Amino acid sequence: MVAEYLEKIRQEMYEYKLCIEREYKNKVLLLKENEQFTAMLEDSLDKNYESFSPRDVNHESYEKIDKLKKERAEIKQEKEELEEKILNINNHLEELDSVLQYTNKNEKVMLSVDEISNAEEIFRKKILETQEMERQRIARELHDSIVQSLTSIIHKVELCTKLMDMDTVRCKLELQTMSKTVKKIIEDMRQVIYNLHPMSLDDIGLEVTLEREAAKWKNTGKVLVDYQIEGEKKKIPPLVSLTILRIVQEACNNILKHAQAEHIDIILTYKENSIKVQIVDDGCGFDVESMNQLHREDGSGFGLSMMRERVYLLSGNLSIESVIGKGTTISVEIPIDKEEK
Repeated sequence: MVAEYLEKIRQEMYEYKLCIEREYKNKVLLLKENEQFTAMLEDSLDKNYESFSPRDVNHESYEKIDKLKKERAEIKQEKEELEEKILNINNHLEELDSVLQYTNKNEKVMLSVDEISNAEEIFRKKILETQEMERQRIARELHDSIVQSLTSIIHKVELCTKLMDMDTVRCKLELQTMSKTVKKIIEDMRQVIYNLHPMSLDDIGLEVTLEREAAKWKNTGKVLVDYQIEGEKKKIPPLVSLTILRIVQEACNNILKHAQAEHIDIILTYKENSIKVQIVDDGCGFDVESMNQLHREDGSGFGLSMMRERVYLLSGNLSIESVIGKGTTISVEIPIDKEEK
């Protein structure tokens, strides 16, 4: 009974922590947007024009910059307060975990129907949390790319309306910049759509999609990539294909960013009732246990915990073997539902 009560308190505290962390991430994004918009306004100030023109063309921009700087100071203060809250909650959670560990060792209680129901409830919440993290990732991608670019276009339009009758040359230059920005927005949107669901999985299948991904990483010039398929090709469910692709993408992105590897092997193996993929690199390796405890501050991507949860939901197995200085091997095996073949 004591352990159940403590676990309930811990769950409530953890959910409160998630809310605070989401609020903190929003403040970080607002602060970043404020800094970028302020820098953009400062870059657009035409100080040369002010030197010979009696009209104060940039007065409105200066007012906007002052207002943004005041907002930035408020956001920073709120961000620091949230940081302190998160630190205090983490300290309380550590203390509660110690008490729970001691209580569980000294309590021998049979698993009841109520406890099973509670475990299922926690599992459902974990699924919802995973979905929320994925939504946050998509929202962040849209905010950091599409929204920022559209904000830039709005500012350029306002600037062009002022320059149209005064400086047609600069107005044309600003319009050309806007055209390039719109093209960039289209490219970013295509990338977001691809990240949500690569159409190539439906059109050409998992094998060719992975081959194209391998070629993309190889073309970076940072690493050599070998891709091979073993076993007799079989039709696999779309969700399994998408999960394998996401795991390979996340693993290879991590290798390029952190592993300092020279070579990556991607091996896709068809078995009788399952499909297996291995990603092997010769990089610097890492301590698996310590990495399992880490969480990305921005909630982006899969990460090791997200990989495990996706594979677990598909009744699969994921193993990570890494030796510092000798590289890493990630192995994923997922059963293929016979009814979906």
